[in-house]
Amino acid sequence: MIRPPLFVDARGDLLAFASAAELLRTATPDAIRAGDYPIIYDADGRLLRLTVRIEEYKLLGLFPRVRDKIELTATEHLPTHDVALRALLLRFVSPPGAAPDPATSNPLAGLVRS
Repeated sequence: MIRPPLFVDARGDLLAFASAAELLRTATPDAIRAGDYPIIYDADGRLLRLTVRIEEYKLLGLFPRVRDKIELTATEHLPTHDVALRALLLRFVSPPGAAPDPATSNPLAGLVRS
């Protein structure tokens, strides 16, 4: 189960989306193919993947058409990237030189709110 918000580590930038629908509206097939959305996490630290699938259909049952369909899928059932997501978020919200607290039991506590 994908739990919003969604976070994208976009080649040194951080993109945040309130929902999967917002991410799917924003992403384009060309941007996905170019690797603009390489690493995506949900609020729990579950790794996600955007893919482009070619869909064939017939218009009015007569005219063949092809279109790109964007799909968002979870690559893991249980979230295992919570520490990586925490590091990503801290790069953008903590003051420079601040040391992260490694003793926290929930790496995302206080950083992500659904």
